[in-house]
Amino acid sequence: SMTVNSGSTAKLALAPLGPSDAVACYKDTADAGLGKCVVVRNPGGGWQVGAKYTFHNEVANSIGVTYVASTKLLVCYETTTAAMCKVLVVSGTTLDQPGTNKDTYIVTTAQMVSVTPMHRLHIDGAGGNLATGVVCYRRAGT
Repeated sequence: SMTVNSGSTAKLALAPLGPSDAVACYKDTADAGLGKCVVVRNPGGGWQVGAKYTFHNEVANSIGVTYVASTKLLVCYETTTAAMCKVLVVSGTTLDQPGTNKDTYIVTTAQMVSVTPMHRLHIDGAGGNLATGVVCYRRAGT
């Protein structure tokens, strides 16, 4: 077994990064409900947990995360006023934001945010992926 967060944790979202790596994003209810992520690995012989990365410095709810490119994740979440998304970059067991990446506003009063990757198939020899995702949510009050 492994511990992703030693304090009270809610809204856990997981995404695979490879055959032995994954990312876990969650609401750290022991730390004011902040949105955090951590890379976990099992290269054989036991679990390794990377450093916690705070992706949102306020309360984060309804968290979704997905792998969208070789070193990129898309994490989307509900705040107290809107649904937001941002790109995180993975390097080993470390997470960071590229450059001056800011939250991307999606819509006000959103609930139940989820996200999934949208990869390009091998059509016309293009191959690879588009580093994009599809974000779904329920608009509050509708």
